[in-house]
Amino acid sequence: MARLRIATNSQWRDSSGERHEQSEFHSVVAFDKLAQIAVQYCTKGRQVYVEGKLRSRDYTDADGTRRFVTEVIAETIKLLGAPARSETTPADVVADSPALAPQRRTTNKGRA
Repeated sequence: MARLRIATNSQWRDSSGERHEQSEFHSVVAFDKLAQIAVQYCTKGRQVYVEGKLRSRDYTDADGTRRFVTEVIAETIKLLGAPARSETTPADVVADSPALAPQRRTTNKGRA
C-alpha cells in the first residue's frame, strides 16, 4: 500500500476581473502493483491523473479526538508530462511495506 498527497489547483476571475487561485490537497491510497508504480514514479511536482473511489473513515487519535478522513482509493494513476526537472526521488509517497520502498541501484560502469 502507498499513500500519496496530491494537490489540485483552480484559477478563476471574479466579477471585478480580479484573479483568484485555490489549491486543495487530497489523500490518495494505492494498492498492489499500482502502489509500486506510485512509489517509483510519482515524484514531487510530477503531474498525475488519478481516478478512483472516495472512501470516508474515522479514527481516534492519540489525544482521544475523533478524526474524519476522506481518501481517494486509486484505480488508475497516469503520469502526465515530463518528470519534474530537479526531482529524482519519490516525495510525499509513503510505502507501508518495505517491499514497496524504492530500490536504489549503483553500478560500476567499468571505471577503475
